[in-house]
Amino acid sequence: MLPVTDWQNKPYPLKSILMLNEDVYNALVLVTEDLTLEQLNFVKPEVPNRKVEEMVNHLLDCQCRFYLQELIFGEKQEELKFNPVQNPVELQERITEYYQKMVNLYQKIDPRDFGREIITSWGQKLTVELACFQAITHVYYHVSEICFLRGLGGFYNQALG
Repeated sequence: MLPVTDWQNKPYPLKSILMLNEDVYNALVLVTEDLTLEQLNFVKPEVPNRKVEEMVNHLLDCQCRFYLQELIFGEKQEELKFNPVQNPVELQERITEYYQKMVNLYQKIDPRDFGREIITSWGQKLTVELACFQAITHVYYHVSEICFLRGLGGFYNQALG
């Protein structure tokens, strides 16, 4: 599990964003922490899907680079490139490292900017606040996808119920 932080002194919406982000990263840790290297690389040929490690790398890149650095802060970035993990502990370390990066980035948002409108390259209009929540729900989606892939592979754990 990630370190527990008390976000109660933060103003809305930052408080909710930080609490949800902590929740989704704790869920990500739970659904990946007991996987072996073989399970992290599992693919079911008849179900087109990414490997767990690829899903984690994608969600980290999308939340950190795309949503925060590019959409919210307006800083064009190269796609994040990750070295393949050599053992499952490395994936947990990567998740923890990016959790902390996301906390730091969210806290750098000027509170006056939460209402600022962003227009995506495909024409979607959203506020900075909504972009933050979409970044987090995108991670939740991939946590669910990892649960699905675990079920396909028979890699059950307590997180799956």
